[in-house]
Amino acid sequence: MKKELITKYNQKSPVSEIFRSLRTNIQFMEANKGMKTLLFTSVTQGEGKTWISSNLAVTFAQEGKKVLIIDADMRKSRLHLIFRRNIKNGLSNYLSGISDIDIKDKENLLNYIEDTEVENLYIMTAGDTPPNPSELLVLEKTMQLIDNLKNMFDVIIFDAPPCLIVTDALILSRQVDATIIVTKYKSTKIHDIKKAKTSIEKVGGKILGIVINKIPISSKEYRKNSYYIQKKDKIKSRKKSRLQEEQKIENASIKEEVDLKDKINIDNEKKIDLYKESNLNDESLLDINLNNEGVLNQETTNLYKVENLEDKVNLINTDTDTIIEESLNNIEQKNDDKIIEEQSTIDKVNEDKIIETERERIKREIEEEIKRFNEKRQKIIENKKYE
Repeated sequence: MKKELITKYNQKSPVSEIFRSLRTNIQFMEANKGMKTLLFTSVTQGEGKTWISSNLAVTFAQEGKKVLIIDADMRKSRLHLIFRRNIKNGLSNYLSGISDIDIKDKENLLNYIEDTEVENLYIMTAGDTPPNPSELLVLEKTMQLIDNLKNMFDVIIFDAPPCLIVTDALILSRQVDATIIVTKYKSTKIHDIKKAKTSIEKVGGKILGIVINKIPISSKEYRKNSYYIQKKDKIKSRKKSRLQEEQKIENASIKEEVDLKDKINIDNEKKIDLYKESNLNDESLLDINLNNEGVLNQETTNLYKVENLEDKVNLINTDTDTIIEESLNNIEQKNDDKIIEEQSTIDKVNEDKIIETERERIKREIEEEIKRFNEKRQKIIENKKYE
């Protein structure tokens, strides 16, 4: 059903728009003539008359009209499959009077009409296949049926067999208000169409027009001609552009983060080099003074002091690396909250302040250690002089 009734399940498709255009054309052509009954037939089999009539009936129902579609192809019915309804107790059963309905209710039309999943759309199936469909259609009861249905519905659509194969469509064409012939693109012959038109007009039927079905169209042309698909494509294009901009911003933020990490690593390496240089200078100075003064007994003690100083420097390095690592983790966590540009700037300033503060503190500790070491060394030298 979903595949057949495109006007119900895909109302924004170009095909649905074409059916609505067909509905509008029919309404304008018969605006002042009170047309209620419409017959769909074809020249031969496989030209799509059932698909056309079904979807057109849906578009009329969507407009708010009360619509009945009748499967008048009692030899090869399909409407009950499209709308998923029971074929029993349909048109043939009503006209023949043969059905499983109680005798007192057999003449009640409502027992032969079912609703569908489409609001305002009702169906009368073909019923059991009779041996003589044409003979049933020529009965006076058929004309009475059409008159009664006109009082119950706004639009009545008949799906009839091909008019050049059997006479069913010709019989009905003179009993309805208008007939539409469905043809197949590059398949139906012109002389066959003319023959069908002549046959219908000879029995007193009125040709409203011809529908050409199954016209091929490329995917590009399909999208070009659809207002809804064009609008959808524009939305997709805007969304794609927005995602690209967001990706650029994210890449820029990642680059800034990497640059910040590189800068912190470079500063850390410079700081370590400064520590090593200070340790080397202090150690060299200690060795020179000890050798000059000959204070051999104090060498071990002073070496311990130098080692203690190195331990403090290493501890300071460890604390600094911990602070830097925690700061980097904070930067990564804040980037996940998508406040990249503002937070990156703030984190960068705070990180520089932390590094600068830590550098000043370490420098002061080193200077104090060197000062205390020089004072102790001076005392040792003075004591040695007194001795």
